[in-house]
Amino acid sequence: MLSLHTRLQRIVAILQKSNTYLEGERAAEETGFLSFRPEVLAVAVEELVKIRPPPGTSIDLGCGSGGWLLLAAVAGYDSYGIEIHPGLVEEAERNLAEALREGLINPEVKAVIAQGNFYPRSEKEAVLRFRDAHNEHPASMPWEDTIAWSDIPITLADADIVYCWSWPTQSRFLYNWLERAARRDAIFVLPAYLRYTQGEHMNASLKEPNRFLLSKLNPDGEVFIGRRVE
Repeated sequence: MLSLHTRLQRIVAILQKSNTYLEGERAAEETGFLSFRPEVLAVAVEELVKIRPPPGTSIDLGCGSGGWLLLAAVAGYDSYGIEIHPGLVEEAERNLAEALREGLINPEVKAVIAQGNFYPRSEKEAVLRFRDAHNEHPASMPWEDTIAWSDIPITLADADIVYCWSWPTQSRFLYNWLERAARRDAIFVLPAYLRYTQGEHMNASLKEPNRFLLSKLNPDGEVFIGRRVE
């Protein structure tokens, strides 16, 4: 099998082509989709492997075209992705099929995409209340009564690695939910965590406090990789 670096770069090429299509043909206004650069995520995966080597279980919340899910699977983590928009699920499945055809993912590693909501039904009232209070664009914080967790064999509390790139306004709600629901020793991979909690997009005007505090494990890079502050 090709080296991990080479396989990651092959996945990056698949995702770049896919994301160009999605951003050109399916506007973010329609799907809420905005891709984080896969070449940067590939570097984050190589950092993650040093910090927390596989095997392990990764969950990609709002997986879009399958970016983190595919890259984590290539590295050897059983990977699950949840996406609410059916069109993006189809694109992620096409990208996964291409990666498997090219032999970039070990067939013994699980890679599963589920369509539906990554918030559990118990959070519905709180999600809608937060969205309405902060004028969140419906495409960036939608609600779908199909809960995707019923289609995958893990819960959030089972995941060793949690990935999500949220929209800025939603981040406050999302991080506080992760603080309550994710396992205590999970590693979190969050592209905008520092910007949304300490930087120019921290939304300090929101009345909802950010209770989710993480310490950074990798010293460099644009993607935050960290654990809870104990």
